[in-house]
Amino acid sequence: MPATRPDVADATTRWSFSMRNGPDRDVITVVRHPSGWAVEHGGEVSDVTPDKDVAKAAANKHARAAVDAGRPCIVRVVGEHGFFNAA
Repeated sequence: MPATRPDVADATTRWSFSMRNGPDRDVITVVRHPSGWAVEHGGEVSDVTPDKDVAKAAANKHARAAVDAGRPCIVRVVGEHGFFNAA
């Protein structure tokens, strides 16, 4: 039975611990809206537009403002599941 290297086990433990207890992030979501697409942040809907790309740009603008203010954030787009999937 091979011996486990303590330095590798310690690094894995440190990595998984830091990922579980990472900073809380603002979640900015591009969602479907009766008029097309909108940006949802903190339970409020804003930047309603018929164009999905315009809504994504608005969400990224909100994210930039949050990061500049020192708050980590993430932008989610409803209906997109990966790089190769068309929404």
